[in-house]
Amino acid sequence: MSSKSSEPGRHRALLTAVDASGGAAPAPDGRVAYARWSRTAAEAVDEGRSLRPTVAPENGRAAGSSTVREHSTAFVGRAAELAALRCMLDSALAGEGSALVIRGEPGIGKSELLRTLRVEAELRGVSALVSSGVEAEDRFPYAALHQLLYPLAGLLKRLSPAQRRALLGAFRAEEMQEDKFTVALATFELLAEAAAARPVLLLVDDAQWLDELSAEVLGFVARRLGGHRIFAAVAARSGHGKPLGRSGLPERALSRLSPDEAERLLTAQAPDLDAGARTDILTQAAGHPLALVELPRTNPSARTLLPGNWSVVPLTESLERTFAGRLRELPADARAFLLAFAADTACGLRVVMDAASMISPEPVTADAVQQAVDAGIVEYADAGLRFSHPLMRSAIYSTAGLHDRLATHRALATAMRRRPRQAIWHRAAAALGPDDQLAEELEQLACAASGRQAATVALTALQRAAALASDTERRSALLVRAAELAAEVGAHSEARALLDEADPGELSTVGRARLLNVAEVVAFDPHDGDRWIAQLTRAAGTASGAGEHELAGSLLWRAATRCFFQGASPSARSEIVAQAEALDSVEQNPLAFAVLAYASPERCGRDVLDRLQRLNGRELDVDDLRFLGSAHLVLGDFPRCVDQLTRAADVCRIQERTGMLARMLGANAYVRIWLGDLDRAHAESEEAHGIARKNGEHFTAAATRTNIALVSALRGDQHTAQRQLDNIASSRLVPGMRYILAGARHARGLLALLDGRPTEAFEHLAATFDVDQNCYHPVIRWWLAPDLADAAVASGNTARARELLADLPALAHRLPTPMLLLATSYTAAVLAAESEEDDRYQEALDGEVGGWSLYRARLHLHHGKRLRRRRRPLDAKEPLRRARNVFDELGLRPWADEARAELRATGEATSRRTVEIGGQLSAQELQIATLAADGLTNRQIAERLYLSHRTVGSHLYRIYPRLGIANRAQLRNALDRAGCAGAEESA
Repeated sequence: MSSKSSEPGRHRALLTAVDASGGAAPAPDGRVAYARWSRTAAEAVDEGRSLRPTVAPENGRAAGSSTVREHSTAFVGRAAELAALRCMLDSALAGEGSALVIRGEPGIGKSELLRTLRVEAELRGVSALVSSGVEAEDRFPYAALHQLLYPLAGLLKRLSPAQRRALLGAFRAEEMQEDKFTVALATFELLAEAAAARPVLLLVDDAQWLDELSAEVLGFVARRLGGHRIFAAVAARSGHGKPLGRSGLPERALSRLSPDEAERLLTAQAPDLDAGARTDILTQAAGHPLALVELPRTNPSARTLLPGNWSVVPLTESLERTFAGRLRELPADARAFLLAFAADTACGLRVVMDAASMISPEPVTADAVQQAVDAGIVEYADAGLRFSHPLMRSAIYSTAGLHDRLATHRALATAMRRRPRQAIWHRAAAALGPDDQLAEELEQLACAASGRQAATVALTALQRAAALASDTERRSALLVRAAELAAEVGAHSEARALLDEADPGELSTVGRARLLNVAEVVAFDPHDGDRWIAQLTRAAGTASGAGEHELAGSLLWRAATRCFFQGASPSARSEIVAQAEALDSVEQNPLAFAVLAYASPERCGRDVLDRLQRLNGRELDVDDLRFLGSAHLVLGDFPRCVDQLTRAADVCRIQERTGMLARMLGANAYVRIWLGDLDRAHAESEEAHGIARKNGEHFTAAATRTNIALVSALRGDQHTAQRQLDNIASSRLVPGMRYILAGARHARGLLALLDGRPTEAFEHLAATFDVDQNCYHPVIRWWLAPDLADAAVASGNTARARELLADLPALAHRLPTPMLLLATSYTAAVLAAESEEDDRYQEALDGEVGGWSLYRARLHLHHGKRLRRRRRPLDAKEPLRRARNVFDELGLRPWADEARAELRATGEATSRRTVEIGGQLSAQELQIATLAADGLTNRQIAERLYLSHRTVGSHLYRIYPRLGIANRAQLRNALDRAGCAGAEESA
């Protein structure tokens, strides 16, 4: 067969020659490379020497380098495919070679799969020979084959003269006639010679662009690998026919990544993305690996807002090549249709075709639509059309010229002139300069937005209105309003970008106050808290004087929370209280109650409690619930706090207010720890931490780590608790946040106490009472009083503990909330003199302590220990049994083990509880199981936890066998049995 060589152009830089020292030198490109290859091979044969039959790993790295070893571990989502390739490679190493064709759309991971296999093979001593099809060289005879065989030039001397001449002739630059069959046999023989010394892996990428002769030769070889230590892996795009002719090789298709796999890959690429950007990228990428890798590298602020609440994602050059490559092959009418469809997929096919006809040289008919379908760019779905991949839409729109995009939006606005609310988006997209009338219409649209997606629609409208406003003050004000909405939906990076774009110098005093309010959420600065509190308080006064009472209340809330989380001077607290008392409807205003409680709990607490009592029966919205829950938290009414924050969190899920959701869950989890609900505390903390990290809410992320450290310490998981504490210590927030420092010191105290180091525990806990320590907290210290008393008794520091807690009874009298009453009665019993202890224990159990399972069990443990030491073993058994059973039920292993040891000392045998739900399921699995047991569907659970319903389903199938059940209907009984297992244990 004769073939005439065409101009090869620049050959891909994949041809590699390896010199005797093992160093890699790139081969020349194109025609010169081919000629040099034949000369080098001929010289090697004549001189009786050989070149090493291998290629160096990419980038010239040694095969054993850390980069190579880590390569496969970073490869996400192809476990099944990689396992199949490994199995076939294992068979080849055992002498039974084979070949496999891997199919998939562009960017789906075919090349990455081949690279991963190559690295693993080379680490096992396999020679990897690599070739790749090049579209520009698909008519250059034997181009791909030359690329593949170049490293084996030194083995040519082992071929018969005819076969050697055939290969050398096939790769010469001048025109020749070579018998294709002889070339194929020579190739096969050359590979067999190489495999006799060392197993060979053939990797052929982009096989759809192989030149015809190379494809036929490789197909011939691939069918004959049985009995040889050779494995061939071939990657080809879907929809391009047979890559190796009619070879009949087995094929395996690569699909897009599952939601879980996409999350993992995106997290590995960009762990610090906030929730808005993360959700947007996951949606746009739709499981496409290349998109998940490339999209985080783009500038989110460069997105183009379009109708239908959709924005064009800025694509990297590689993504544009991947997704827009097929567009240029289509005729003008099909391209016009696709551009119009990309600009608005929701307006209806007739509107798209009408608009496309206005910008196309000829009317757009169904034939143009069918051509787009045949090209695989769009597909039929649900009685309509959709793009085959979301990024196809961005690629088509972003690669179109500005003139074409503006003309398309004008055409669409004309085509939907009877639908003005939809047409306004296209009018805005077609506007080049300022248009105040259009900006005003968009602002009105933002104000009128309602429903589930209201915040997102309003955000888009305000951003576009800001771009169209000619007045700089108005533009900056619109940007700040847009930032407020972005913060509300959890898009903190977008909110920060909007604030950066706004010019504070152009804003009014109220505008600057609004900017400060949203910056406090999305760009929280933990340093110099007093200065920030003063600024927030002054801004609240400015807003109140201008009649902006809602803004004034919000600013006071920000200042008050800093008082609680960081600390503040008495004068600063007094100013906040004075302004809060002046808020509208202060006697019925949950926001005012929360501000007063946070700013000055000891001074205002009793009054706030009285006002809270008068709110009974009032209908509450989500903001009312979060403020009431927050007020009850800081005052120590934990049962009411949990009820209100749980209801607020449920509404936040429905409204997709993820930022607020994370804060509600984190606060709720913190309170649940005191209530002994450790499983839910851990689950809510994990969920809140995940949301906060995605949103960039560093304070909430650090606070939830404190929760997890506390739960882990109580459960005896020293490793997890210490890891969380180490992460907290490295946080940039820690130096200025007394709330987090007190929580971390609490966790360290519990770790020491439960590990048998009571003196160290006492010092940690006592530090929270020392005003000179950075972990001192005027409120939280009283909540730690029971732990301080426990450590004091165990370490012999009862006198010092009584001194530190001297003011607690008076405070509980002035502010009789559940936590303060509990702390007072618990510490009175634990620190009581021997002559009073029985009475104090009974008073505590009959009072507030009796209603809190965790503290009731701890008091039983203390009482039992004292009775045993007073040589009353029979009296000690009953309180020790009660303590053991509750500790088992709550999963508090250190205290449960202590109760058992005390029981054994009384002469009673006892064994460890064997069923513990917290140990069987992860925090997220327990959350899913609980919601499923409550009757929620997989989709409802997925909406609550921001997962896919498939992810929920897969979790449930893993949960069932762990609980010893077969289906969803048995979940409730299984969870109930596990929760009661401790009580069922026989003495």
